[in-house]
Amino acid sequence: MFRISTTLMALLLGMFLVFMLSIVGSKTKGPLSDLLSFASESVHKVEENYIINSREQRRINKLKWLVPYQNDAALLKNPKRILLGAFDNNTREGFESIISVEDSIRTTFPLIQVYTAWGSKPEEEFPTLGQKHY
Repeated sequence: MFRISTTLMALLLGMFLVFMLSIVGSKTKGPLSDLLSFASESVHKVEENYIINSREQRRINKLKWLVPYQNDAALLKNPKRILLGAFDNNTREGFESIISVEDSIRTTFPLIQVYTAWGSKPEEEFPTLGQKHY
């Protein structure tokens, strides 16, 4: 009888712990989650550095012709050439997708549009000093 009651108590305690961890786990981050996030960020940085550094020419060198446009609003309003641009909704993570498009069509976009929604959702809140948003 003692064995059966001890086994039942252990099973009930285990089920209770699993239940509580499943409730709390969705609301908090643990050390394993932090470790996986760190590993993901590290891999992302290595990939980004590899993509950017493996390019034949640097972006700044390819866009030297744009400098007069940056310093003269009148010239920018009436450009002598067509200014191509790109938008990608994945720019929150990085610009690798736009760089890949540039490399595939062998051009450098002088304009890259970045859109960030400001709204009532937590990921759309206006960033304030000291907060970290992704």
